[in-house]
Amino acid sequence: MLRTTPTNRKQSRNQRIAGYGLKTVLAGLLVGGTMATVSCDAPASKEDLNPEGPPMIRQVMINEANTTASGAVQKQADQLAFGDHASDLFRDDDRVVATATIQGTQEIRIVLDEQIRGNSLEEISCADGSFSRIPDGTTPDDIDDCSGAVDSLQNCKIDLCLGADGKPVGVELVEIQGGGADRFVLRMIDYNPDPNIVELGVQVICGGSPVPMDQTLSYWSPSGNQTISSNPALAKKSLGPVVVLKTLSGTGMPANLDCTVQFHPDVVDHDGNQVCASTGGLVANDCTPGDTSKISFGTQAITIDDLFIADGATNVGLGESSLFAAFFNANMDGTTAGAVTLTAGGTPVTMMTEVQDDDKTGLLLSLPADFEPETEYVLTIGTGFHDQFGRGLTQDVVVTWTTAAAPIVVPLDATVTDAGLPDA
Repeated sequence: MLRTTPTNRKQSRNQRIAGYGLKTVLAGLLVGGTMATVSCDAPASKEDLNPEGPPMIRQVMINEANTTASGAVQKQADQLAFGDHASDLFRDDDRVVATATIQGTQEIRIVLDEQIRGNSLEEISCADGSFSRIPDGTTPDDIDDCSGAVDSLQNCKIDLCLGADGKPVGVELVEIQGGGADRFVLRMIDYNPDPNIVELGVQVICGGSPVPMDQTLSYWSPSGNQTISSNPALAKKSLGPVVVLKTLSGTGMPANLDCTVQFHPDVVDHDGNQVCASTGGLVANDCTPGDTSKISFGTQAITIDDLFIADGATNVGLGESSLFAAFFNANMDGTTAGAVTLTAGGTPVTMMTEVQDDDKTGLLLSLPADFEPETEYVLTIGTGFHDQFGRGLTQDVVVTWTTAAAPIVVPLDATVTDAGLPDA
């Protein structure tokens, strides 16, 4: 799995923490004696939270594909895939089927009922480009002391960021756009020692396999409670402490699978309890620490959203062979386009296939010459043409059309015979 560059990392993390003060963000991340007094600026953030017992998952929100009673498919973001809430804001009474969308960048929000140890989820970037876990007991002042110029780092009270020589190297800072104070850089911790595999402290497991998540766009937010904001656009952000996972750009989710959520055993609350999920996400229902198997949601099956030439079309123009296309609801793998075939009058036709670089949902097809006139063409999109997870259509799709007659060409020098009219 490719990792994002330092430049992109700074930009993405910069956007996430732009609205927070340095100490506010850090206070929610740290653990130890300072946690009880500076966990968040807003006292209301502790309302409706339940620190007793193991930390429970109250809600899981995903970008869902909703099929209404009329059969129309609507893509609606941030609907509940697990748990419940008293607010009608998260309900859709016309919904018949709700599954996670599989194209683009999927965002999964996992809302908890209490604070967990943020330094088991995120780490801080050091000035030399390395990353460091934040030690227990670290205070916002400790970070301030380690965020200055290199020649002032003797004030560091903790071994936060150490260089190759064992001496403090400081914390990496980025400047907020439009001015303002610098902010430090965070990213989710990778628990897998294999440099080619990223295993975050929270994973989405579909069909038994983890879905690749973006290490820098995913994050932990310690703020919030179970009170809905008066601003609907902010409602999802106010539910409570939340882990936000975002899939890698252009990858999306694997199709037609059952999914759940798993937490690494090291991700615990401040009493050392592992995260669990109770039936329905209800605090009144007990759950076993570490068991999140109650969470289950599905993903869309791969379908064809649109065809440039419709099945059964007649009188198709001969010049339309230069570029026609099929569009899917998933990010497709262009290396498997050999499973897409075309025949003309029963004879195989060689064509060029390409999945768009900027939008992997589109398959572009073209022939080196015009269609043959008055000929039946059969396009077969086989199940072997699949997405980047190896998931394809549930069955072959066959599209048939018939081309128009050849145009009548009249030579420019042809003699026109008169119709027997008298001369003028």
